[in-house]
Amino acid sequence: MPKILDHLLHLSNIRVDSNRNLKLLYLNRVFRDLVNKLSFFFFPIYLFELGKNSVLADLPLTDIQKGMLMVVIFYLVMKIINLITFIPTNRFFVKFGYQRTMTASYLMRIISLVVIYYTGQYPDLIWLVIFLEAIHSGLFWPTYYTLLSRYAIKSKMGADLGVLQLMLQIVAMLSPAVAGFISVQLGLSVLFLFGIAGTMVSLILSMMTESTIEKDQISWREFLSWMREPRYSRLAMALGGRYINDSIIYIWPLYVFFILGSVDKVGYLYSIALFMAFLVTFFLASMIDKIRSHKLFKTSGGIMSVLWLFRTQIISPWSIAFIDATNTLVGNFHWLFFEMQMMRRGKGSQAFSYFVYSEIIAAIAGTLMWSVVGVIFLIGKGWTSVFLVGSLAVLLSTLMTERHAFDGPHQ
Repeated sequence: MPKILDHLLHLSNIRVDSNRNLKLLYLNRVFRDLVNKLSFFFFPIYLFELGKNSVLADLPLTDIQKGMLMVVIFYLVMKIINLITFIPTNRFFVKFGYQRTMTASYLMRIISLVVIYYTGQYPDLIWLVIFLEAIHSGLFWPTYYTLLSRYAIKSKMGADLGVLQLMLQIVAMLSPAVAGFISVQLGLSVLFLFGIAGTMVSLILSMMTESTIEKDQISWREFLSWMREPRYSRLAMALGGRYINDSIIYIWPLYVFFILGSVDKVGYLYSIALFMAFLVTFFLASMIDKIRSHKLFKTSGGIMSVLWLFRTQIISPWSIAFIDATNTLVGNFHWLFFEMQMMRRGKGSQAFSYFVYSEIIAAIAGTLMWSVVGVIFLIGKGWTSVFLVGSLAVLLSTLMTERHAFDGPHQ
């Protein structure tokens, strides 16, 4: 699944200077985000319809339960596969270098998008998609963050990307509305063809990046030894809270779809909300390096936690737009600050281990979270309980501290 609010307006949080690899890395990420916003923004809705009408149609459940169960099964199984494959796949591919590992991840994503396109005719192919997406995400994120931590200039974290990114951010802001229009006119499956084209661009960019061989060793034994370190276990809770919040935000458009009744309206509403937040987002981004207040970080987390509670009371499209705009605006500071601290803690000698283990933590949190969401819908408790989980998850994210690089447990 798209990670770290990929379907929302995303401000990359490290300035691109003269480093060629860093420029390629950011272009890579921007195009990946555009694919996610265009092709995967409505993917929860696509899964819901797939489960309700075909894959799980014969189960003795309500239509809502069938659809939600399909969404839950997709991401739950994906996280379980992540847990099983993270260490062996990264241990194997990284021997060939980061560039080849990232290239392999994009090849997996292209195959996945092709298979998703054909699930309209052959619904059972969705099980293959789960495996492909799990391998893709498991290879991409540790590689991306490790390279980012190496090329980024620590003192300049928080600066924006300049004119190029500004234009791409505007395109990204319009993507939900464009995706909604295309899906209504041509069908949801057509969005995946656009995703294939965008992913091919990312694939080419990854092939242009300088190849670096990793000597850092990863293992379950080392991960468990890190988890016994108090400061790392605190970090683990913050990372887990972030993943849970992002996952529930990811399925939030499905709830909006139930209220508005059509995907194009969902897309238009999101673009309006993102535009409202866009008006002041870049001001916050330019100030992020000067804002060191951890209290402000905790305050922003508290605001977003309350916004989850407000979501249980929405009654109109404009209330949805207001909540989304406020959440995006506050979140652009909160998650920039969060990711900046995460990156600084990952600039030690074991950066690759740090980011692989961060993904393992996210997979553990995801396994627990999707299991809980599945039970919630099967027993008929519905969205209110899910939003309460999101509220608690944001509060967990505020456990992220301003400590610097983590080089493993103290000996």
